[in-house]
Amino acid sequence: MKERPVSRKSIVKLIILLVLIMVFLASNGIYKWKEQPATSPTAGPIEQDKQTQKPDQGNDNEDKDENINDLHPIAFKDLLMGGSQKGSWISAEDLQGKISEDDSFTLYSNEGLIKTSKGAKISESLATGAILFSFDDGIDSDDYLIAISAAFDPLAQKVSQIEDTSSYEPLVDRILEDKKISAKVEITRAYKVDLEGNGKERVFVKAANVKGLDLIEGKDNSYSFIFSVSDGQDQSYQILSGYFNSPDTENELVLDHSIFAFADLNGDGKLEIAAQQSYYEGVRYTIYEYKDGNYIEVLSVFDGV
Repeated sequence: MKERPVSRKSIVKLIILLVLIMVFLASNGIYKWKEQPATSPTAGPIEQDKQTQKPDQGNDNEDKDENINDLHPIAFKDLLMGGSQKGSWISAEDLQGKISEDDSFTLYSNEGLIKTSKGAKISESLATGAILFSFDDGIDSDDYLIAISAAFDPLAQKVSQIEDTSSYEPLVDRILEDKKISAKVEITRAYKVDLEGNGKERVFVKAANVKGLDLIEGKDNSYSFIFSVSDGQDQSYQILSGYFNSPDTENELVLDHSIFAFADLNGDGKLEIAAQQSYYEGVRYTIYEYKDGNYIEVLSVFDGV
């Protein structure tokens, strides 16, 4: 028996019938249309970010680890202090040859960020042997305190200056008595700072009666020192550095000790203490790290005769 070919009209009727059946099933909840995702070729960065954004998994620690692993050269004014990498401190001598003119340095004053500059130049002082630091763009070292090659802000942590220092005068008087210094208590600076970012603040005090010509020749009962004390009832103290010239001691080099800066200099999120010791023919900078309740000297640079 010869089969008849299916006519076009029959095919159309069959398609219409199938569509009607699907509409009936969908209207009764038996069948659901499959939705295709909408595409937006003109979507901007915000929409794209929403589609690819991942939940926060605590990247702050990862960034901190990267900060520590990077090489961070540090200069105080016109002296190369050294630097840090992978949690270790590097001396200025060991850092020579590792600094490129293409390295970007961020310059800070006590007020915060000044500028970013390249073209760092390293040289050695013929007079003192100190490793000097400068820039090609001619910026003067007196215009900044710290230059550091780092992506983090070393001065992000707030430091408060204490205006009324009278509560620390009895402690200074006790320290002077222990050092056999008979002199009036003079507190010139005091700061309150949370070094470790854990909410526990410490107070740093500078007491000194040396000034002007006293730096050339020390007088009996002259002093200059910086110390720290916990911000609480317990006034146990630690002297970071100091000069004490009692009548019973031989005259020594007069150094005026002061706080240079509080700064995170290695990217670990904790503040180091930078101290300055000045005398009439030179200066020394020292960086202390606060660790396990003690102040540990990690870098020190001297320029003078």
